[in-house]
Amino acid sequence: MMKLFPRFQSFPLSVEEVVVASNTAICGPATAAAMVAKMVAADRNKNLNETKWKGLALAGTFWGIVGYALATFVGVCISRVLLS
Repeated sequence: MMKLFPRFQSFPLSVEEVVVASNTAICGPATAAAMVAKMVAADRNKNLNETKWKGLALAGTFWGIVGYALATFVGVCISRVLLS
């Protein structure tokens, strides 16, 4: 990946973090946790850093739930404005 995008080396996030964050934003917390589980299964043969994977699963789940809460609040506010 670094050969294709040489400027990506200075980016502060890893590819795994970007993938989990975009999956959380698009699909929600459940699929983010499932994606992390699949990434752990794929990473079994490599150097496994369990703290990193657990942190990614926790962050994806937490921020997905926060996103649901905010979106619900905004949706209720918009519907009240439109109905009044």
